[in-house]
Amino acid sequence: MLYLLYGQDDYSRGLYLQGLVKRTGLVRVDFGLDNLPKDSDELLSQDLFSGGQVVVLDNIADKFLTEENIELFAVSNNHIVFVESKLDQRTSLTKKLLADKRIQTKEFSLPAPEQLPTWIASYVKERGGNIDAKTARFLCVQLGVLDPLGGMLLATREVSLAQVIQELKKLLAYSLSEPITESAVRELVADNRQVISLSIANSITRKNRAELFSLLSRYYEGGGSEDEISKTLALIGLLSDQFRSQLLVQDAVSSGVNDQEIIAKTGWKPSRLAVLKRASTHVSTKALKDTLGKLENLDMELKSSTVPARVILELILAQVV
Repeated sequence: MLYLLYGQDDYSRGLYLQGLVKRTGLVRVDFGLDNLPKDSDELLSQDLFSGGQVVVLDNIADKFLTEENIELFAVSNNHIVFVESKLDQRTSLTKKLLADKRIQTKEFSLPAPEQLPTWIASYVKERGGNIDAKTARFLCVQLGVLDPLGGMLLATREVSLAQVIQELKKLLAYSLSEPITESAVRELVADNRQVISLSIANSITRKNRAELFSLLSRYYEGGGSEDEISKTLALIGLLSDQFRSQLLVQDAVSSGVNDQEIIAKTGWKPSRLAVLKRASTHVSTKALKDTLGKLENLDMELKSSTVPARVILELILAQVV
């Protein structure tokens, strides 16, 4: 039998594969880019005792899912499963594969980031736990999936349900029969500071001082063992990268470069480009260059000054907003 499983919900896909192995009672064999099968015959070989195998091929469909092989795989006693994290459904080849009745296809799409808190609440409830909407959203912020300001969706990280499940199991074990709280999330789940830094950059370009200093407080008071200077240098690097990216977007847009070309040249996700385009409309090119210059000077000043790093950064940013 032949299967094509596609989509980025690694958790649900993993459950499906576990169920397939349990249902068939067959041995599972895995192949991937780091351990490619020698040829298609290796995928057709059978276990001596069970008479078949569940053969899982991770993101290598382009090498083995050919018309000739489809004919052989479809009638094999083995359950041959091609797993593709991303499948471009616009191509004629993909459309042909998804329409092929010899292939059992199943999509495992991720919940949208804004739907993840609801998904988390349902998962916790099914396991006898309790988490309110505010705490579920805070967990998404900690994981870098949602914007900590609750406004513009930054989407700096793709959702990994496997990681979310791992964190929820930890929180459920820690909380026992009590509701999962924000303090538990803050204590047990590492803070994704890149999301906060991008929100800081956004508050700077929109000249929102209240948001800026609220986010700076959260950045410095969050988890992590780095000292203040290390945290400050890391933030300067992230902010500089954000402002350079905005400059690049402004230049590309003014030159008439379309989104597809920008994505191809930068490797950004479409969601990241959308965020950068939106943010770059709130600030002039001159202001971005001036801010970058101040950050570069700040980097040098930190190495020679006796004034606390956080104080220096806040004084510089106060001049910008």
